[in-house]
Amino acid sequence: MVVLERVCGIILDVNPNTLHVGLNASLLSLDENYRGAGISWYIHNLLCHLPAADPTLRYTAFLHDTQFSPPRGMQVSGIPWPTHSPIQRILWEQAVAPAVLRRKKMDVFHAMAFVSPVLSRLPTVVTVLDLSFLLFPKAFTLVKRLYLQLMTRLSVRRAKQVIAISEHTRQDLIAHLGVPGDRVQTVYCGVDAAFRPLPPAHVEAFRLQKGLPQRFVLFLGTLQPRKNIVRLIEAFARLVDEITDLHLVIAGGKGWFFEPIFARVNALGLQGRVHFPGYVPEEEKALWYNAATCFCFPSLY
Repeated sequence: MVVLERVCGIILDVNPNTLHVGLNASLLSLDENYRGAGISWYIHNLLCHLPAADPTLRYTAFLHDTQFSPPRGMQVSGIPWPTHSPIQRILWEQAVAPAVLRRKKMDVFHAMAFVSPVLSRLPTVVTVLDLSFLLFPKAFTLVKRLYLQLMTRLSVRRAKQVIAISEHTRQDLIAHLGVPGDRVQTVYCGVDAAFRPLPPAHVEAFRLQKGLPQRFVLFLGTLQPRKNIVRLIEAFARLVDEITDLHLVIAGGKGWFFEPIFARVNALGLQGRVHFPGYVPEEEKALWYNAATCFCFPSLY
């Protein structure tokens, strides 16, 4: 809220209490696949909590997913194009959104994931989660990499304020994209109250329901190269003879370039010790964490 009010009060010279904030939630997906993973849930939780954080502001979220129920104090403007298609999402963001924002008389537009409408004259706030597409380009498809490298650079350079979700990302924005430090603010992600120790009986019932082993290492995330899952499998293979009752559970939806993950399990003969339950619904995540012996997140970046 400090970032939005700063854009409003200092740069726009507008009373924050009259600020109409547009929110680009075109990447929001509540489907149970990799599109409904990290970035989508960042957007979802931000939408759900912004009105309570500052009810004096007016909010309009632009999105396509009809499953989203807006909280009190937030309007939704439906995007008619299916934004799960990258081409259609980009066309809407860059070609259609500027006119829509003018018509709806927005004061500021928050691009909640990397890219803003670069031809719009509206003041923007841009959230950048990380710069892995710039520093680990081989972990991305060619089109995705080139798009993010070009459009993120253009978006943060014209933004009035940039949000980084970690101090590390803030420093990367300054060092690699040349964003002035006074225009980048670190705003950490929140922690949902659902993530807490659960009653052992509840956890054990869940374990039995899912057929989970008593001891397992859990990975939870989209199956893609930068998550470093192949190396996790190779490390686990060095333990299987020493710790005979330990299993590895790799949970999450298939993203891109995921084939080597399954190939490595087969090559190492770990089919009985490595398990792939697939996408984990949001309401189950706390149970998976509670049931695990430990959680491993070996992401490259």
